[in-house]
Amino acid sequence: VVLATGHSARDVYYELHKSGVELEAKGFAVGFRIEHPQSLINEIQYGKDWGGRVFTRKASTDTINKEHFAKNGDTVSHTGTL
Repeated sequence: VVLATGHSARDVYYELHKSGVELEAKGFAVGFRIEHPQSLINEIQYGKDWGGRVFTRKASTDTINKEHFAKNGDTVSHTGTL
């Protein structure tokens, strides 16, 4: 069983230990987050032919998406939504 309580869970481990539950620490873990521009996500998800045509109705996202695909010569768009 894996107990993934997150940080600041000292009381959980204390109570389990006090109740006689045998606990074993895992070796080592590293986590990180990678953020990508929405235009890149659209290109990956929909391809170069459709990525520039995706509209989210969020002005900043749609503007950046349009600019990203305009660099590749894609100027066609539609008014559909996700």
